[in-house]
Amino acid sequence: MRYTREDLKALQAATLDEKIDHSLSIIEIFYLREHGNCHISFSGGKDSTVLKYLIEHEYPARGGRLLQNIPSVFSDTGLEYPEIRKFAMRQENVVSVRPKMNFLEVLRHYGYPLISKAVSNAIVNAKRTPGGSRWKRMHGEYRRNDGGRSQFDYSKWLPLMDLPIKISDECCGAMKKRPMQTYQRATGRYPITGTTAAESVLRTTWWIGKGCNTFSDSPRGKAKSNPLSAWLEQDILHYIKRENIEICSVYGDLVYTDADGNEYEENPFSPDAPMRCTGCERTGCMFCPFGAHLEKGETRFQRLRRTHPRQYEFMMGGGEWIQEDGKRLWMPNKRGLGYAKVFDMVNGIYGENFYRYE
Repeated sequence: MRYTREDLKALQAATLDEKIDHSLSIIEIFYLREHGNCHISFSGGKDSTVLKYLIEHEYPARGGRLLQNIPSVFSDTGLEYPEIRKFAMRQENVVSVRPKMNFLEVLRHYGYPLISKAVSNAIVNAKRTPGGSRWKRMHGEYRRNDGGRSQFDYSKWLPLMDLPIKISDECCGAMKKRPMQTYQRATGRYPITGTTAAESVLRTTWWIGKGCNTFSDSPRGKAKSNPLSAWLEQDILHYIKRENIEICSVYGDLVYTDADGNEYEENPFSPDAPMRCTGCERTGCMFCPFGAHLEKGETRFQRLRRTHPRQYEFMMGGGEWIQEDGKRLWMPNKRGLGYAKVFDMVNGIYGENFYRYE
């Protein structure tokens, strides 16, 4: 079944309690269709922590008895904040998987992730297949039916193809997806994830095409459940506050904010007053630049410099020029990942404050 953006907007406009009911029903349907062969894809971040709480606490508190013995699987990549790893590994019923390559090896083999997963994917495929669909996106040949600029017009990023670096979106596949797929093949368990459609255009597009659940017996079936698809960031934060759910310390405190950005520990407004984290807003991989150019105020890398200086120095420092296939390329080395040089190259195209990292 194919859905529309209007369908998604209607679900996103529902109340938090309606979204909880919807999510639990999505999980039950998936559990039944896959005969209980499921696992929670658990990153230790706040979204997957909410998902784990829904299944292990909210569901039985409402009298649910169907969902039993669903393990949480943590991909121990070495790229997580140390606090996230410690938090994840001390939760109940958690098993860990590890990638075959470390991040330095991934960057050297595939390339640096830049701008977004979609743009990095378009760059690597445009180089691989001149004239193909990704090449057309990079060269501005995608248009809407009315002739206007398509959301898939990536011509703004065409100059990145000439930089003396490899660019790729493969890091997530190598570091997280493939270890999870290995676990899936070994156990026959399919993932229940904490991803939301609002996180990116790619995830919105996925939901429109697939909905919340895909099943192993469907055409080209790669079974997966995304029961939090309709949730927004504020839903996640308000649910954590309401249920007093423990989240990793790297997020800091949950506070309410007013229109001027002032913070309040207690809610002085309506029950729907906006909330934010005083620490990291997103966690994921410490060294991931996807979306970092859009950040206002202190960026994730400026925060990393302040809170985790050793990891910051390894990310920004090091690197070396090498010759590969007759080309001079910038690569990470054992001294560091060399991101400062990469960001400086990108900033040379889009402005010195495009990637703010110092």
